[in-house]
Amino acid sequence: EILAILRPILGCKLGFTVMRFGQGLMVTAVQERGVVASWNEVHPMRSIEERDLIVEINGASEYLNMIHHLRCAPVLVMKIH
Repeated sequence: EILAILRPILGCKLGFTVMRFGQGLMVTAVQERGVVASWNEVHPMRSIEERDLIVEINGASEYLNMIHHLRCAPVLVMKIH
């Protein structure tokens, strides 16, 4: 399990796509640019990669709540398997 703390920037894409996988979110792609790519560059041992499973965002572990946090939260604290 890794913990990733992302701070989305207004006008900058997160730079990854996800799909529902049970109650979690499966990372289906990570783009070359964006907040996730910047995180991966600075934290290579805790990088977010394709096929990672996001199980919690800001304490929320239910699909719709996690999607809401991805769209609206100023900080994303994500638990990833």
